[in-house]
Amino acid sequence: MGLKAKFNLVILAAFLVGLALAAALSWRIVQDNARREVLQEAAIMMAQASAVRDYTTNEIDPLLTEQLKIRLYLQGGGAEPDQSRRPRDRLGDRDHRRVQPQSLAHRIDHHA
Repeated sequence: MGLKAKFNLVILAAFLVGLALAAALSWRIVQDNARREVLQEAAIMMAQASAVRDYTTNEIDPLLTEQLKIRLYLQGGGAEPDQSRRPRDRLGDRDHRRVQPQSLAHRIDHHA
């Protein structure tokens, strides 16, 4: 092997070592930047969530509390003053979605 070939091998080895070090250093820098960016975005999202929670607590909650004192929300729907909007009233007896207990008992006896 001649002197020129040995020199080329040494230069090639030095190039590969330098390339490996540059790749490792670049990878480390990119990872650190990505981690820093993710933490920064998470901090921004947490601050936004905290701001929304504080706004809701300080601005909306008092309004809802006052509104609930004035208006009583009934559960169940049986005491509605205006029942003309109910679908059953518009359909009359044609509401086929509701199964009558007598027809259900008849079906059971008929199939048995």
